[in-house]
Amino acid sequence: MKYLRKLSILLAVIIAVNLVSCGNSSKDYIYKNNTEDYIYRLGDYTVDKNFYSYWLARYKAVLMYSYSDIKDTYEYWEKDYGNGSADVVLTAYADETVKNYLASMYLFSKYGLKMDESALQTVDSQLSEILADGFDGNVAKLNEQAYEFGINYNMLRQIYIAEAKTELVYNHMIGSVLTSQLTDELRDSYLYDN
Repeated sequence: MKYLRKLSILLAVIIAVNLVSCGNSSKDYIYKNNTEDYIYRLGDYTVDKNFYSYWLARYKAVLMYSYSDIKDTYEYWEKDYGNGSADVVLTAYADETVKNYLASMYLFSKYGLKMDESALQTVDSQLSEILADGFDGNVAKLNEQAYEFGINYNMLRQIYIAEAKTELVYNHMIGSVLTSQLTDELRDSYLYDN
């Protein structure tokens, strides 16, 4: 259920990206730039190389975890699987993800949305769990491993805040009723009655 919720959030933000791309201001378009301190820009918001690197590494890890036959070799990532190499597909997926988060930050500001204290506490709780489970509660240990991907604890916190803001944008645009009030009982009742 959590996966479906994230997928629906992603789809809503994809719609938002398309709506933003239709704006009439030159600042309302997503620009790609690999030569500056950022990869993508939308208005005053940017996705820097570290944020982008995090998403590439995250999707690579998910892919490798999901399929036991994947070997982390040059040959695997460069082989053409019909719709491009694994590297090309992974990069395209990361591109779409970071553009969606960029659009979320832009729309979060445009709509004047605010994160309440409980949303920030949820983010901090998630990070505390990560620290406790994988790093003995030690931020320095996390930073040591995260350095490989160009991030640290504070950047990871900003990434989690971006995810929370994306959900807030989704709820603002679509409405939380669609995702939070459908219970198993209501669904089953509807299915059996119709």
